[in-house]
Order: sequence, then C-alpha cells, then structure tokens
Amino acid sequence: LLQLRPKTLLTLLAMIATAALLTVWFAQQPLKELRQKLAEPFVVSLTRLSQERITSMLAPDLALTRRFADLLATRGWLLNEKSSSARELFAEEAEKYRQAFTGKAFSIVFAQTGNYYFVGGAENSLNAPRYTLSPEIAKDAWFYATLRDPNPYNINVATDRALQTTKVWFNVPIHDRQGEAIGVASSGLDLDDFLKSFIRNNLDGITVMLIDRRGFIQAHPDPRMIEYASIGKASGERTLYHLLGTDSQRQVLSEALGNLLSGQEQGVSFGASLDGKAQQIAIAYIPELQWFVVSAVDLKAYKLLDNKIVLWAAAVAALIIFTLVALTLAGFDRIVLLPLGRLTRSVRQVASGAYDVRLHSTRQDELGELARTFDQMAQHVLEHTSHLEERVDERTRALREAHQKIDDAHRLLTDSIDYASLFQRALLPNRQLLEQFPGEIAALWLPRDVVGGDLYLYRPTRKGALIILMDCAGHGVPGAFMTMMAHAALDVALNERSPDDPATLLQHFDQVLRNMLPARQRFGQVSTDMDMALCHLDFTAQTLSYAGARIALHWLDDDGHHLAAASKRNIGGNKPPSFSNTTVPLQPGQSFYLSTDGFFDQNGGPRGFALGEAAFRELITRINGLPLDQQIDALRQAIDDHRQALPQRDDISVLLFRWHGNTARRSLNKIGTALK
Repeated sequence: LLQLRPKTLLTLLAMIATAALLTVWFAQQPLKELRQKLAEPFVVSLTRLSQERITSMLAPDLALTRRFADLLATRGWLLNEKSSSARELFAEEAEKYRQAFTGKAFSIVFAQTGNYYFVGGAENSLNAPRYTLSPEIAKDAWFYATLRDPNPYNINVATDRALQTTKVWFNVPIHDRQGEAIGVASSGLDLDDFLKSFIRNNLDGITVMLIDRRGFIQAHPDPRMIEYASIGKASGERTLYHLLGTDSQRQVLSEALGNLLSGQEQGVSFGASLDGKAQQIAIAYIPELQWFVVSAVDLKAYKLLDNKIVLWAAAVAALIIFTLVALTLAGFDRIVLLPLGRLTRSVRQVASGAYDVRLHSTRQDELGELARTFDQMAQHVLEHTSHLEERVDERTRALREAHQKIDDAHRLLTDSIDYASLFQRALLPNRQLLEQFPGEIAALWLPRDVVGGDLYLYRPTRKGALIILMDCAGHGVPGAFMTMMAHAALDVALNERSPDDPATLLQHFDQVLRNMLPARQRFGQVSTDMDMALCHLDFTAQTLSYAGARIALHWLDDDGHHLAAASKRNIGGNKPPSFSNTTVPLQPGQSFYLSTDGFFDQNGGPRGFALGEAAFRELITRINGLPLDQQIDALRQAIDDHRQALPQRDDISVLLFRWHGNTARRSLNKIGTALK
C-alpha cells in the first residue's frame, strides 16, 4: 500500500515524459520549417550587408587602380622601358597613387619583357625589376591570362613568388593605340587584413565567402579553402561546387549564378548541404568586382530562436505539470489509498485469526464491491475454519500414500534401467580381448541416459579383427533394446557371411535385421533404422577394408587427414541400401576414427549451433600425436566446452584405434588360438 503513491507518481511522470517526447518528435518538422523561414530573410540581409561592405572597401581601390593604369605616364613607360626619363615621370605620378591605395603598394609588369616591378613597404625603387615572369612558370599564369582577358580588369587572390605575400590583387591590362596589350598595372590588399575585416566573424554557424564566375573561392574564413591564382587556371578543386552535397544542388547554384549575372535577380537564396551540413545559402553579385558574395547559415549551429522564450515556455509548462501531478496524487489518496488502507488492516486481522472483522462499506464503486466481497470471504472462512484441520489431515495422508507409491515405482524403474545398463555394458569388448589388437584401441562412450542406442564391438577373425560401431535409432531404453537386436542380427550375419568383405556382410546384416522386424507398420512412428560402420583389419596382408552406413571412416598418417565416405542410406531404412568396400594399406602409426552423429550434432557454443563434422576433423588432426587415452580426454573436454550448460541431446560414441605393424604376426597367432 505504501508503494502505490510512488508508483502512481512514476506512472504520471512516465506518461508526461512520453507525451513530451511525442510532442518534440512531432514538432521536429514544423520547427525545421520555422527555422528555415527565419533563416532565409536573415541570410539574405546578411548577404546584402556583406555586399555593401565589400563594395565600399574594394570598389575605391579598384577605381583608383584603373585610373592609375590609364595614366599617360604609365603607358609611356610601358612603351619605352629603358627610358630613364619615362621611368622617372611614371615614378613621380605613381607615388601619389601608391599613397592613396589601401595596401600602399602597386606593381607594373611589361608584356614584351615580362619584367615585374613592385613598389611597397621596403621596396621603393623602380630602377630594376623584382623578377621576370615566364609563360613556363605556373605561378605566372595570372599575368598572361590577364593580357588575354577581354574584360577591363580582374581580381585575383595570389601569392607573390618573390615577395611571398598573399594579396587580393586588382589587375588592369594596359593597351597601346592599336589595342595590343603592353602590360598590367596592379594594386593589392593584404589578404589577412581583408579576411579579418569582411569575411571572418565571431558568430557560430555563419560563413561568408567570395567566389568568381566559375565558382572558384576567392575569399574564405579558412585560407586553405581559397583557390589562389585562379585567373590562370582552367579548373580547380577549391570551388563552391565541390562543397555542395548533390548534383541537383550544383545545378541550382549554376542557374542562380547565371540569373545574377544576367540581372534577372538581385539576390538568390536556397537550402543546400554545404560541406556535409544543412545550411541556408544566399548569393549576391558585385558587378564592380565581378565577384559573388555568398553567405551560409548552419540551421543547427546558429540560434535563430530566442532561448529566453523557450525557457519561459518550459517553466510555465513545468508549473502546470507540477500542479496537475499534485492534484492527481491528492485525489488518488482520498479515493483509493485510504479505503485500501482500511482493507489492508482488516486483512491483517483476518490473517491473525480474527475472522469476525467486517468493513460494512456503502460505496457503489469497485472499491465498495471489493469491501463487500471481503466481508463475504471472511464469513466463509469463519464457517470453514472448524472443518479445515480435519480436511488437511485427510489430504496429507492421501498425499503421503501417493508419494510412497511414486517412490516405489521410481525405485523399481531405476533399478531396472541400472540392470539393463549392466547387460548393455557386458556387450562391449573386454580389456583382455582388446589387448590382442596389434596396436591401441580406445572408445568414448557417452549414452545420453543410463542406457543408450550406441554400441561398439570387437570381433577377432581368422585373418585379423573386425571393428564395429553402430548407432541405433532412439536412445534410452528403446535404443538399448535396438542394440540387443542389432547384436543378435550381427551374430547371425557373421555365421552366414565372411567378415573379410565388410560391404557384403553389412548388406546381409541389413536383410537379417529386416527379417527380424517383418511387420514394420506395427511400430507406427517408432524408428527402427540404424547407422553402422565395419572395419576389417587383415594382419597378414596389412590392409583395412571399410564399409559404412552414414558413419564415415577418418584416418591420419604422414600425408595428413583422409576420409572414406559412408553410404547415405542407413540400415533398416525405407529403401534397401547398397555398400562398397574401401581398402586402406596399413602403415605403422596410422590413427583411425569412427564417430556417431551424436558428437557432430551436439548443440552449444555462443550461438547454440551444432558442433559439426568440420570441427571434429580439425580436432582429431590437432590431437593425433597424443596417446589414445589422452585423445579420449581431449574429445570429452571438447564436447563439454562446446555444450556448456545445454543438455546432451543424443548418445555420443567415438571409436579410436592406432595400427602398430611390428606386432601383427604375434597378434594374429593370439587371435587364431582364441578362435580354436
């Protein structure tokens, strides 16, 4: 009872949390649309402001550079580079313009010689060129592109290869009266100062950049993104096109730049994925500079909504929720918890033996019905209490007698199965018989129950020995009875067929077993088939002959692992099987393995799958060099490790034998004596 209040509180909080999560989830799309609608006018205004600021900064220098290039003194010196008087006249006029340039510097390049003159900072002499430009040098391509450019000027971001300074250059080609380009006059702004003034900002989520008509980035907060000396380049990788996420967005950008250049639109705004982030982009054209200013707002990083409004709304919602929770708990106490408290106290009194307790509730709801039902129960308990002890004694005696009968039946059944296990084990080869084998024999025999359907046998023959492994259908008592029948059928088959030919013997064994079970339909769903393998070892000829029904023969020698496949049909199945012999020359040190499917089919491992025959082959290959008793321990450990906590699902039998050729003649004499 005391736990209902916190449980109710947790339930209410869980409901509120669920409602809040669903609200947030469903509000994602409207909030996204609202954020995009707020971002579009903001980024357009930001772009126009940047356009005006950049124009006001760069346009005066551009206009001054064009006037500087149009001076008669400039053209006069370019036509006669070696004239000292022309140079001095130019120097006098140029100094006035240099003082007016924002960057306090200018350069003159002669088209005929490629000589580059620079005045600015510590360089104030025009007596000798700084260096000579060449069409073969990639960094000088801007100059030759400017000479060929039909436009009256261009703007280029480049690094001077001698001065090692990066500037925003205003390049103006100068022509003679015949219209032939005779040189280029330039002035420039320091790139870092320009970026600090107009491109870089301290607002998270906002990026301002400048691009040319081809989309090459001319200015960017990150200098690594700038396509330097783009005037002389046919293509580049630092473009706005490369930053966009899809081809459709690149197509929108291309159309937008075309519309701005044609004057169809003054500004363009669209949503796109820029550098992998969803952003709202606005673009405006600066005709004076022949550049575009681009502003991008990261819709997630830039805070378009006032956090104070969100906090106030959250606070009001929390206050309303707290009030509702408090009212709900108060009503729950009055309507549910107090009546349940009285009912609990009454139940405790009844539990202590006071069966005359009554609640006498007049409520017409479910709790009132519960109270009246409790009163009826207490009355019935009171009426039956006097007869309870007598009934308990009677049922206790009946249970004791039933338990005794069950114990007796269980003991008889267990004793019978234990006796059956002794009989089945008596069929297995004894140690004295196995010692006659010219090598080693060992077996892993693990019935799933006390008795099982697996059986292995060793029979000496006149030429050597017959080794048998069988897996009868079923396990437990039915499987054990099948092994008895198989044992008897094998004796009949051995009396009628030679053990030297395992295939013929196995074929005849199948027929004998079928004759012992003629009326197959009498068994209904009970299976009477079996798997079986026969190996006859001829000690004189030093050969092994094998035939098998669904039990293959594995052996290992110096050449590695070998396999003799078994017939896919089993003994006593629906269709009569056919068998053939596989002959293996015996060599000292060879190890042979026969295994029933219980080893392969045992489930286990991290995913509960069967062990499989491939794992068995890998295991016997790895342990082949060990003595056979240690191999038995390794096989047992492997199946236990794989099985883990899962139960054994079938009988498991693995028969191992290793051939030692140097004792073959002695063993044959022993077996011959035993047969006599």
